[in-house]
Amino acid sequence: MQETFHIAQLLNTFEETNSLPEPYEYWEMEVESHREANKLWREIYGDDAGPPSYLPKAQHAMSEDYQDDAKDYKDLKKKEAAGTITATEKQTMEELKNKLTSSANLP
Repeated sequence: MQETFHIAQLLNTFEETNSLPEPYEYWEMEVESHREANKLWREIYGDDAGPPSYLPKAQHAMSEDYQDDAKDYKDLKKKEAAGTITATEKQTMEELKNKLTSSANLP
């Protein structure tokens, strides 16, 4: 159920921006999808129903490493927009994008 919310998230983002979400937005999208799936599940099956997915509250807060990578990605994105990014920085940006969107690094 939680994964179904990602489809809606991607569709909404694409309709609003005509592009996919920024890599640094994936963490909050993951937390939001769990929260909304749990909310819908409880509306259907009642408050006593066990959650369809479980994401401990401790994992809702973005890890420090993820925050650092997100900041670095945003900084490089600004350089790219300004046309001042180097080839090495462009490679670093691609590596950060992969790291930020990898399910292994998300809650």
